[in-house]
Amino acid sequence: TDYGQDQSVTRQWFALAWASLGDHAQTVKWLQRSADLREFQILNLAVNPAFAEMRNEPPFRALIRRIGLKGMLQLAQTNQPQPPVTGAFCRCPY
Repeated sequence: TDYGQDQSVTRQWFALAWASLGDHAQTVKWLQRSADLREFQILNLAVNPAFAEMRNEPPFRALIRRIGLKGMLQLAQTNQPQPPVTGAFCRCPY
């Protein structure tokens, strides 16, 4: 099945499913697909509690840097209010 045909099913949903099963490699794989397609849901990646236990893993941190959310990750770890997300990955503020 080509899940890309159904826009209501983003790759992040698959990543959430894999994260809930504890398979971090598959989680990152689906998150990378989401980032490749610039799905807007990826913008909450650094602060999404479903991925909290992965925040210190190198593949997850590399993806955060690639997307441009490194500052958001630091804020998530300190529980400070988050500023609007802007940057090269996101062409409009959220």
